[in-house]
Amino acid sequence: MSNDEVKNRSFCVLPWIHSFVNNSGDFQVCCTGEVHNNELRDESGKILNVRDRLDLNSIFNSDSIKKVRKQMLNGKLPDSCLPCINIEKSNSHSRRMIENNEYISIIDQLISQTNSDGSIDPHILHSDYRLGTTCNLKCRMCNPKASSKWESDFDEMTAGIKDDYLWNERYQNFNTLALGDQEIILKDFQGKEEFIQRIHFGGGEPLLSKGMLDILKYCIGKNRAKDITISYNTNLTILPAEVLESWKHFKEVKLLASIDAVGALNEYIRYPSKWSDVDKNLKFLDLNYETYNISEILVSTTVQANNILHLHHLYNYLSGFNFIKKIPNLVVLEYPTYLALWLLPEEIKEKAIKLMRFISTSFSQNDTGDDSLIKGVDHCIKTLKSKIPIEIIEHVQNSFYLYTERFDSKHDLNFLKVNPEFKQLFDFYKNQS
Repeated sequence: MSNDEVKNRSFCVLPWIHSFVNNSGDFQVCCTGEVHNNELRDESGKILNVRDRLDLNSIFNSDSIKKVRKQMLNGKLPDSCLPCINIEKSNSHSRRMIENNEYISIIDQLISQTNSDGSIDPHILHSDYRLGTTCNLKCRMCNPKASSKWESDFDEMTAGIKDDYLWNERYQNFNTLALGDQEIILKDFQGKEEFIQRIHFGGGEPLLSKGMLDILKYCIGKNRAKDITISYNTNLTILPAEVLESWKHFKEVKLLASIDAVGALNEYIRYPSKWSDVDKNLKFLDLNYETYNISEILVSTTVQANNILHLHHLYNYLSGFNFIKKIPNLVVLEYPTYLALWLLPEEIKEKAIKLMRFISTSFSQNDTGDDSLIKGVDHCIKTLKSKIPIEIIEHVQNSFYLYTERFDSKHDLNFLKVNPEFKQLFDFYKNQS
């Protein structure tokens, strides 16, 4: 198979140049396939963890990552790449495609320098850290693996609700990175720092992380910051002054702002956020992006049952900004299944499809040159059209109702106030209980 065929069909640059450490300190191929068992493992099957203090070669020439590279070079994407596979099937831009385009100039070199067993001479260009679960929000679609706010009552909220992502072995044995592990994280970064061009931080909420600031300070102190792009997934409810000042030293800063709706609905989904805080911070950054070397602010929206009927309000809101991208990055929720788009009743699906088509025709003129943002709408429509057996849909609908009622009751909220279109569905399951 030629290099061009491999690049188009199965190659992803990430297993060659990328390091991802999740919230429990495990190394994984990337965050996109995190729920599909893509951990790096040694020959015995043991998951490699940052606490093991392994050298660069032991991590990036481990048995599992070599197998991934060999599969890709032989024309097949591993099963753990399912999220990208599904996105590409819907004719949308996947993470694989976006990263390949970013590093297209070195792909031929990476392929040619790969040994027959899949091993490489590791030069890490892009590092991604999830520095523990410390967070100030308790988002509907989240769990204790990503937010400390969920630790006290997650089992209570999801009792009797089946979802493979929540009840698998990794969740049961999850051990979050703690404050005492941040020194280990910094040491890990120092071992990769020589060639680093990009650092990404997720959470928890990364703007609350001391470990994130330690890495920024280290880069500044080593006079490396000016050559490095940093990026974040952040709920943008806070903008710490020390973080903002640190950004001034870096080559550029990119923000993926996790915002799922406007006003009360965003507060409902991303409980207990205040829309006034998010709105204030977005407007501040829209005016002051140059001061803090911010090169991009993109709203990243998790499309789910809670917001699918109200996305047009978010598009309208974003149209009022100058620097912030006017079209959000739509991320179709896969897990937990009790919030997935395919659980919706047919009449709501039909309404949602019409709405997405309206968005596609009405807001495409606001595009900033990134075709993947427009194609995100197509992925939503394809997901809404998924053919799922009715007995599975009804089971998941009931789980959706139970989970929502429990959460609302505990936090004095009311789903039907922000989604009145679901009244008939909720009345049905209320009468069944």
